[in-house]
Amino acid sequence: MSDPPSPEKKPRILIVDDMDINCDLLVFYLQQIASLDIAYTGEAAVIKAAQNSYDLILLDICLGSGIDGFEVLQEIRSQASNVDLPVIAITGSATEFERDDFLEKGFTEFLPKPVSKQELLNLIGKVLRKDAY
Repeated sequence: MSDPPSPEKKPRILIVDDMDINCDLLVFYLQQIASLDIAYTGEAAVIKAAQNSYDLILLDICLGSGIDGFEVLQEIRSQASNVDLPVIAITGSATEFERDDFLEKGFTEFLPKPVSKQELLNLIGKVLRKDAY
């Protein structure tokens, strides 16, 4: 396994999920290889995306009350600086067979829950065009 990237080379990732346990798991998986921010609501995610520069967003679809992941994606894509920002949909309410639907709606990739560390790292590497994490 390679050494973690130096802080100035770490990708900046926004995790968007309304469940603490899901955020904690993603932080546990990614803390060595990325600089992380968390938004617990769709509205907070839209604000953070407008105010910060991210390399990637990991976006849950079902966010409890407020706007859902699809609306968050639309809002973020409407921001000039985030038109091409990679956004990975992460959800437990869909199957791999629905992946094409997520891609058609503008997501860069799709990852079903429960998320495995290796699948997550492989997908992030693919999306960010890195050899490996």
